[in-house]
Amino acid sequence: MRKRKDAPSRRELLAIIRRLEARNAELEKRIGDLETELAKARKNSSTSSKPPSSDIVKPPKSPSTGSQGKRKIGGQPGHAKHERPPFPPEAVNETRVHTLEACPDCGGPLRPAPNDPRVIQQVEILETPIEITEHRGPAYWCKGCQRVHYAPLPLEVETGGLVGPRLTALIGVTVHEVFVRGSR
Repeated sequence: MRKRKDAPSRRELLAIIRRLEARNAELEKRIGDLETELAKARKNSSTSSKPPSSDIVKPPKSPSTGSQGKRKIGGQPGHAKHERPPFPPEAVNETRVHTLEACPDCGGPLRPAPNDPRVIQQVEILETPIEITEHRGPAYWCKGCQRVHYAPLPLEVETGGLVGPRLTALIGVTVHEVFVRGSR
């Protein structure tokens, strides 16, 4: 075998190999460190047992299954209308009629139209949903006994205490739901 003039010696080649092996080991260690760092960065509350508050950024949303964008709220075009049936007239406690004095667009005079009115029924709780009833038994003086007598109150009032039978039932049901069912 002939040796070239500019070719490195065996000793030089071995030194180059050792440097390349050392550099290769450094790079392999760096790759391992980067892979570990990437795995940690990809770990979030949806891919591990970490709490959502520990997420650095929100995980990307999965693409929607439909080809169309977000739909508007409410009934969609072409879909049958679903409405709640109105309360019967005997259930309505109060009817308020709201009138127009003039045209809201041009201010011109108006006359009643044959169309049915627009009706919206609202249900609301009362400011005072309880009724407080005061039962009075007037005092009477008996001249013969020389004593004061009181008119008798109905038995259910005498034995009922502070709350009436419906409120007593409501309290009982509420206590049952909260303490019995709630402790399961």
